[in-house]
Amino acid sequence: DQLSTPASLNQELPAEAVAYARFPSFWGFFNSPKNSMLDRALRDSKNVEAILKVRDGLGRYFNDMKMSEKIFFDLVLNRLQSPLEVALLSLEQGKTYAFVARAHLGIKSAPEFNDLLTKLAAQSPALKVVSPLDDKGIAQLSFNDYDLHIHFAATRLTLLAGKIPKEQVTKITDLLKPRSSPHVMAAVEQQVDTSGQGVFFWTDPPRLVQIESLFGEIRSFLAPLGFINSFQSYT
Repeated sequence: DQLSTPASLNQELPAEAVAYARFPSFWGFFNSPKNSMLDRALRDSKNVEAILKVRDGLGRYFNDMKMSEKIFFDLVLNRLQSPLEVALLSLEQGKTYAFVARAHLGIKSAPEFNDLLTKLAAQSPALKVVSPLDDKGIAQLSFNDYDLHIHFAATRLTLLAGKIPKEQVTKITDLLKPRSSPHVMAAVEQQVDTSGQGVFFWTDPPRLVQIESLFGEIRSFLAPLGFINSFQSYT
């Protein structure tokens, strides 16, 4: 038994991918195989039962938290059921780009997902729900005027960020599909982590620096959050 499903975005990356990062889910970190002599013990049902008891015990403290903290910890500790994967795609020969994030959540219906979006937006003035999840499983958010597009289906969340017109969202998500010939870095990953659960990162620096607008837009995105000023104060 496993508390976290394996990564999936890593098997769907197109040739346009120039960077990829994976971060384990909190409970999956304690339960997922690590290609070591402990794998059998990690998979054991008794270990799963013990972890579930700890998770249920922590849930009792949620009622004493602020609403913003409660939503965050519920999302991370209860709803996140896979590693968090993030990839960067270089589009139109480096003229533009898209960030892609993938996770599986313990949410099965559009109304439940839209309720989560509403609660998140209520706790963050910078986050706005432009359009809730529609019948195609697509929603649009705005964070500090930065467009975020979501595709949600069967617990699987795919988030796109970048200068992406809404009509291009489906075209980009169509690039993400299981492939008979996976991305060239998939073979390297198999030498490092076959579980699809552990920390993993790769990038293609020459292609990364060719994306014309990337670094300026990252700077404008982070500036309202205070990261740029904080960094400059230490330099």
